Amino acid sequence: MRAFTFIAYLLICSAAACVTGKKHNLPARKVYPDTVYISSTDVLKSNHIPDSVFQMKQLKKLWISGKDCDMGLHDDNKPEDGIQCWMIKEIPAAIGNLTALDTLGLTLGLFGKFPAEISKLQKLKYLDLSDSYMTSIDNLTALENLHHLLLYGCGLSKLPDSIGNLVNLKFIGLVGNHLDSFEINRIRKALPNCEVYYR
Repeated sequence: MRAFTFIAYLLICSAAACVTGKKHNLPARKVYPDTVYISSTDVLKSNHIPDSVFQMKQLKKLWISGKDCDMGLHDDNKPEDGIQCWMIKEIPAAIGNLTALDTLGLTLGLFGKFPAEISKLQKLKYLDLSDSYMTSIDNLTALENLHHLLLYGCGLSKLPDSIGNLVNLKFIGLVGNHLDSFEINRIRKALPNCEVYYR
């Protein structure tokens, strides 16, 4: 599943002519500081999205990839163990400030659920949440202009009852979840004009 995420990341990088901060010792903000922000929790040395990102009102593309543990299980109370686990842990309500966003990638995260303020991102067309674990994605069905929704490797067993609200969805990626045939058929009926990719 991470291969899909990596390919999408490369496409966004090339389209934005981005430069990674790690390679060039630059801050996380990239070549187009007002409209594009691409980084990783490894570069940021944090599992939280910087507060400054939510002040970037002209931001169109936001992509932050988390990082798995280097090895074993990490104990946050033992930073000296040398194991760094920087999965994105929270999507704050301030995400609603980014009303110009058309592309959002938040991969490798432990989000819980999206805040209701996600509904303010009505220009959002591409959303990648691959390899993230969420207790609920119900609030995502308010994003009626979404064209692509990638939920690879999220461990979901059911999508929201209101998934049919995503009337403009052209592609939904569901490989790496626990969706049975009944649920896949329900999703297909709810999204008749959408390619449902699940194998």
